[in-house]
Amino acid sequence: MTTLLKSILTLIPSPFASSGLPNPPRRRLSDADDEDEDLKTLLNPATCSQKGKHWVWADEPEDTNTDERKGHEIYYELHGTGKEHVLFIMGLSNGSSSWSTQVDHFGSLSDYSVLVFDNRGSGHSGYPSGPYTTSAMAQDVVSLLDFVEWTGSKSIHLVGISMGGMISLELATLIPERLASLTLCVTSAGDKYRRNLPPREGLQTMMKLMFVTKKQEDRIDAAVELLYPANWLDEEDPDDSECRTRRITRTEHPKRFNDLLERTFREGREVSGPPGEPVRSDHLGMGIKLDGPAV
Repeated sequence: MTTLLKSILTLIPSPFASSGLPNPPRRRLSDADDEDEDLKTLLNPATCSQKGKHWVWADEPEDTNTDERKGHEIYYELHGTGKEHVLFIMGLSNGSSSWSTQVDHFGSLSDYSVLVFDNRGSGHSGYPSGPYTTSAMAQDVVSLLDFVEWTGSKSIHLVGISMGGMISLELATLIPERLASLTLCVTSAGDKYRRNLPPREGLQTMMKLMFVTKKQEDRIDAAVELLYPANWLDEEDPDDSECRTRRITRTEHPKRFNDLLERTFREGREVSGPPGEPVRSDHLGMGIKLDGPAV
């Protein structure tokens, strides 16, 4: 428990300066590389248009006469070929494959291109020495976006969850001109005095999900309890033809989140969930269009 809390606390944002160094040659995976079992996509291979490892410089070399420079690789995947660019940033202890439902949905639509990646220290990405900060991790993303040439004005729909939401907030201050919308899910802006820890109920559920609950069905039930009020979950779902409670139907509609994202991308308004669904304030998901006022 103590080790986990220390790991979480190291993620509080701190200043990070970009190196300004030119990037080395980046590596895109060839057909031969695809034979490497470790680098085969865990997402939909039918929609994957590009994947590889992008090198991010960490600092200036101590000796200007040497080419030795510190840095690390960031593994990424691009899915779809549409003009609408969607960037998903995952949270602590999860990788790009956790966005599989969203990649399947948006990657198969002709209007969208989807970029997912493994944060430093996870998945196929490099493991530079710590501690890690959300500011530095945001710089990783800027470098990756420059590489895939997602540099246009108001061209990126940014979606961040948990720690990924914190990284997204850093990005919104670094490259605000590139963002068309910002969707923040179960996250916060952090607190420099480290007072912004989850409530006791949230910590208990996190521990249960990480170390105790093994079955997927039980994990979903625990997450639903954390997101919605119990009395609302026990009410009959008016949209269900079988008259089941919302406690059951909430676990059967992963498409709802994708629908919510599309509303954010297309309609340009602030949303907190599908119509009629309450969301607890300490776990609020919010999407806003950045090129106009929210309504």
